[in-house]
Amino acid sequence: MKKSTAVILLCVSVLLITAGVILGMREGYTDSGMAGAVRDTGFTAVRADLDDVDVSFYSSCAETLEAEVYNSRRVELDSTDGVLRITQRPADFWDRFRFFDRNRGSVVVWIPERKIDSISVRTGSGCVTVNSLSEEDGTAMEITTGSGEISVYNSRLKRAALNSGSGSVWTGSLYLAEELSIVTGSGDVSLSDTGAARIALQTGSGNLWGGCLESEGDLRVETGSGDVSLSETDAAAITLQTSSGDVWVDETTCGESFSLTTGSGNANLTELASPDTRILTSSGDVWCTLPGSREDYVVSIATSSGSVSAAPSADGEKTVVISTSSGDVSVDYTD
Repeated sequence: MKKSTAVILLCVSVLLITAGVILGMREGYTDSGMAGAVRDTGFTAVRADLDDVDVSFYSSCAETLEAEVYNSRRVELDSTDGVLRITQRPADFWDRFRFFDRNRGSVVVWIPERKIDSISVRTGSGCVTVNSLSEEDGTAMEITTGSGEISVYNSRLKRAALNSGSGSVWTGSLYLAEELSIVTGSGDVSLSDTGAARIALQTGSGNLWGGCLESEGDLRVETGSGDVSLSETDAAAITLQTSSGDVWVDETTCGESFSLTTGSGNANLTELASPDTRILTSSGDVWCTLPGSREDYVVSIATSSGSVSAAPSADGEKTVVISTSSGDVSVDYTD
């Protein structure tokens, strides 16, 4: 290759790279407004399939459903057959030069006060927020994220399935006519003032906290190494299962039964009101303070090597069965 040809090729390469960088700088600084919008009255469902864009759903007093895209040229909106579809195209060659793009893309969907049959969201690292939706008998929601957080507040829905790999899940003032299901890998789960006909919560290593929960049916919680804390909870039946996580239960009422199974985790139960309580642990310690007096219960405790501190069993109407291999057991009463 001649020296002059090599020089020309080098100059062309430099020009291309410079153009890419300039384009990236321009896009990074100018791609900060609304990138797209759609408005329609005929939507019955929303489907979102995204990568790293945040999605928010809010209620609206308008007659039309509205969706707005901010800070992302890669998000596309499509409205056909009554379904709003939100997708994100893969990053192309020029997207790699957006070194100065400091704004995270987002989509905001305004839902009018009418029936939306379903909302489905799948995203990688993007976060999902739902606030003030009020179609208790209509909307079924399914949200799945890789590492993005999920927040659902001040809403009434038909049912909801919230799933995240490493992201946390938060709910507050949420009521569902049917079932609430939450599954995370390592993300924490925090629920406050949340009610449903059935509640199922599962996490691998994440911690779970619930306050003021209410279920007409079963409340099921399963964790691997995460801790579990429930307070002021009311359900027909509660089932807790954890491998090594500790469990705290305070001021909780079960209309039918309470069941706790743990491997090495400790259990601390305060004012647990249930006609039938069963606790099974391998090496974890159990501290239990029951509401009422000893005369209200029939208590049965079995342990291999652990110590037991409990008043003699009476002939009450409520049953408590505690079984542990090497853990210590303590049972006391509020009266």
